[in-house]
Amino acid sequence: MKIQTLILSSLLAVSVSMVPVMAQAQNVNKRLQNQNNRIKNGVKNGELTRNQTDRLRSNDARIRSQELRDKSKDNGKLTGGERKQLNKELNRNSKAIYRDKHDAAAHGG
Repeated sequence: MKIQTLILSSLLAVSVSMVPVMAQAQNVNKRLQNQNNRIKNGVKNGELTRNQTDRLRSNDARIRSQELRDKSKDNGKLTGGERKQLNKELNRNSKAIYRDKHDAAAHGG
């Protein structure tokens, strides 16, 4: 009975420890998807020019590529530093999306 309890508690500890890793990866992917939706919305509403759209999508593609490279080095996981750097790049591109969507000169305002 004690061995079963020990095994069960070990499995539970491992599964609980994996939740933050999976959530962190989903957070990056969620942010990239959200930014992609904002770009699509900007195109649809005429808030973004073709050049702006291409640049913003290129930035997101570069971030996604970096995430995949980082994960490939550590069995599909991101280190704290890698996650911090990805979030810094995501923040930078998010600000660029906002700035470009509200740039009156780009859409005749």
